[in-house]
Amino acid sequence: MLVHSVLSSYIAGFGYENGTLRVVLKGKTGLKAYDYFNVTQEDAGIFAQGLGKSLNYIKGKYDCKPVTDKIYFSE
Repeated sequence: MLVHSVLSSYIAGFGYENGTLRVVLKGKTGLKAYDYFNVTQEDAGIFAQGLGKSLNYIKGKYDCKPVTDKIYFSE
């Protein structure tokens, strides 16, 4: 899944494909990514517009797991 870079203090990027929202977070030890499953397109749009403010909304509504594969950022 391609991840779009964003300018945020703690979100490095995000991507949405086939109901999966991938969020890449910046941390003290580097980047960590999480996949949220069965996310509606509407909620993905809400996340994209609000980013950090809506991350708690996504966290509280959808199941997630850490990403272990490589992350590819768009240019």
